[in-house]
Amino acid sequence: MNFLKMFVCFFLLLSPVFSESSKMVEGIGMAPGSGEGPAKEALAKALRNALERSIGVMVSSESLVKNFQLIEDHIYSNVQGYVKNYSIIEDNKGADGLTRIKVLAEVEKSQLENDLKGIKVILEAKGNPKTLILIDETIDGEPASVVSTEIENFFISKTFPLVDKKQFDIIKSRDAKDVENDPVKAKALSTRYGAQLIITGTAAAKLGGQREAYGIPVFNYFGNLNLKAINADTGDILAVLTQSGKSFNGNAIEAASTAVVDAWKTGNEAFFTTIMEKFRSSVLNVSEMTLIISKLVPQKRTDILTRLKTVDGIMDLNEKSYSAGVCEISLNVDGVLAKNIDEKISSKIPELMLVSKTPNRVDFELTRSEK
Repeated sequence: MNFLKMFVCFFLLLSPVFSESSKMVEGIGMAPGSGEGPAKEALAKALRNALERSIGVMVSSESLVKNFQLIEDHIYSNVQGYVKNYSIIEDNKGADGLTRIKVLAEVEKSQLENDLKGIKVILEAKGNPKTLILIDETIDGEPASVVSTEIENFFISKTFPLVDKKQFDIIKSRDAKDVENDPVKAKALSTRYGAQLIITGTAAAKLGGQREAYGIPVFNYFGNLNLKAINADTGDILAVLTQSGKSFNGNAIEAASTAVVDAWKTGNEAFFTTIMEKFRSSVLNVSEMTLIISKLVPQKRTDILTRLKTVDGIMDLNEKSYSAGVCEISLNVDGVLAKNIDEKISSKIPELMLVSKTPNRVDFELTRSEK
């Protein structure tokens, strides 16, 4: 079943020896109904339950199961680690209208950023968001692309899908400057190029001085790098990198290039780790999403907002704005259910029609009044 890829990596055989950072843990997940949909949900919950048990913390949105006791509470915690491998040891196939799945999972708690399998797990759970690299880069005031290429290669090495360069050749340097502080422009670029993550900012290398050593000219260059990782759907800043570098070389271009590349290499792992921790937290715990409802007449507004609070998976909501029939709502969604929250909303409020969807944003419009 392809959907099992959501949280796990597959291996052909279970290894009898596990690293010290791995442990075998059982997890239980339940979902109302029977069939493929409830099975997906129950499996995802079982795998997260295994993660939670591995650190002794039970995390859920409205209710928690600990030692098989239902405890009503709101507990928010970071679930560290991910499932490397698992086997289903119990599956009632939806008997009595409730799907219950029990898994035995190998939970790996090592640093995620150094494990490509783990990165793929999280990216798949996020819907494989495309990344747009948009850097305003100069060497002595002239356009360049040295560090942009380094950043692209870095994210490719981490299995991140990138937006094809050919798709955005017409973007000017001013767009890189504007998008940092303009959520509307970030969303526009997201829509235009299908990107959900934007790496943007400035990179500049400037000549700091020149001297001669044994009759050979030596160029001294300083590089400054200022980057932001932006959630294109919401405009939220996920990570920031401010770093400098310097280089001496007999070749001016090589000295300039090395200065900005060294700045990137000095800070890239911390930058990437911050992004991945935000991704992992949203998948395993709480996902922040934007919900847009258009054609929402005033007399239906309160009713729709009230019913949204009853949608399974929506933990909290905050109406950010309402104008000309368009309502913008900030959602906190159970990470397990975030990928299919549009289906949950449609099921609970059928008069809302899905218009568009990205990993961090869903757009609906009101099509009719409830009969």
